[in-house]
Amino acid sequence: MKKQLLKNSVSQVLAQALLSSSLLALASQVVLADQRDFKVYNRTGSPIVNLYVARSTTKEWEEDVLNNGVLNSGEAQEITFSGYGQNECYFDIKAKFEDGQVVEDYKINLCETNSYTFSDN
Repeated sequence: MKKQLLKNSVSQVLAQALLSSSLLALASQVVLADQRDFKVYNRTGSPIVNLYVARSTTKEWEEDVLNNGVLNSGEAQEITFSGYGQNECYFDIKAKFEDGQVVEDYKINLCETNSYTFSDN
């Protein structure tokens, strides 16, 4: 009887530990997500070869967030943020397309949106 109780207790402790570690892993993923993270969609007929996102308060474009990649027509990519103050919400976006076209948009409130779409319309 004592062996069965001990076995049940160990099983319960292990189950609780597993549940706790799963919840902790889930919570850490949520904490890592920044409120300004967003998905950019390319709904144009041309690939995006460079994509820049910068605070609206600066005059300089920051590094290419595509990291030398290409966002082909019909594709989407998650853009993630770190290192910005909690109240910094307004950003400018600049896309350079393979066909030479450049599109800029200003003062996008990334705290209130989770996507941005480039389209031919």
